Amino acid sequence: MNDAFLDKRRDLALCALCPGYCAASCPVLDATGNSALSPGAKIALLQEIVVGHRRLDESAARVLFACTGCGRCAEVCPSRVDVPELLRRARAVCAEEGESPSGVERLRTRMAQTGNPFGADLSVLSRALSDDGEGRVYFPGCTALAREQDFVRGAIDAAAGFNLRLTLTEMSASCCGYPLFAAGLVSEFTEHARAFARRVDHLSEFVVGDPGCMVAFTRLYRKVGVELRARPVFILKLLEDRLDHAFGRAPLSLRLTYHEACKLRCELDCRDAPRRLLRAAVGDFRDSTPETSACSGGGGLISWSHPDIAADLVALQRSLLDGKSQGIVTACPSALHRFHSAGLKAVDLYSVLARWIAFRDGDL
Repeated sequence: MNDAFLDKRRDLALCALCPGYCAASCPVLDATGNSALSPGAKIALLQEIVVGHRRLDESAARVLFACTGCGRCAEVCPSRVDVPELLRRARAVCAEEGESPSGVERLRTRMAQTGNPFGADLSVLSRALSDDGEGRVYFPGCTALAREQDFVRGAIDAAAGFNLRLTLTEMSASCCGYPLFAAGLVSEFTEHARAFARRVDHLSEFVVGDPGCMVAFTRLYRKVGVELRARPVFILKLLEDRLDHAFGRAPLSLRLTYHEACKLRCELDCRDAPRRLLRAAVGDFRDSTPETSACSGGGGLISWSHPDIAADLVALQRSLLDGKSQGIVTACPSALHRFHSAGLKAVDLYSVLARWIAFRDGDL
């Protein structure tokens, strides 16, 4: 354990001694009310394990995995401690010592057997959604393909309305490997990343739909020394740049509440693009803030390691649906899947854009 944190001793000490400035930002603490699951408490536990005052066992591992990876603790930390990175390293040690939660081990098995966490045949799903046409290669991500296919259709249809043709190919039927990284399975993630890099080596670029996948391609692959020759381009940025193609169209008469996904806010710093697009499509909407738009429970493998906490997290999102709102709108397929699993009315941003583009002004 010590070797994994030789370069992080200062961060461990700073975090363990801090009075807990980040506690109010933690969605897990907010959902559970359990102070032992605050970011500071997790790092204090990790510090005890690193210095040998506590043994890494199943109960300790469960605490270390009780994190969504949203990054809000790091965002507000006055000492700039990267708490998610510390917990990721702790998860790697848990995996090495066979102490990962059973749900995470099940995910590991599925990834080994099928290449994605859902155990789905992504090639079949991708072919069913493909029109075999030409265009820029679209990578929707395995969550959208396996669980939220309207997200895929909506993105393709919306892009067409913005004079941008997207197409699904065999490489679209892949997983970026993020679940392996989040589980601390660094060597397996590295091999997965290398295999993906070989699959896209013939491309100059590809369009990415899932924010988590975009983080994997632009940040996590580099952490393990994998560079993509093909340039990943985020679909939100592409559509924002082409917003003038729909200039002058009246907005839809929909009352929606925008949910800002954690990866968009904290890791991609993509805050304006979805709001500009949504404002064009529906006019006024109820905007979320970090206080009202907590993590949906779709990140950090928390739905695998702690399904009870994941359920509590998404339950908090009911507050986004006031009496006037017709549903939650999000640009993240993982969040969308969590909302739908909880029975909440939710729609992806791309389906809203596609509907807006398709309607004639007289139909609005």
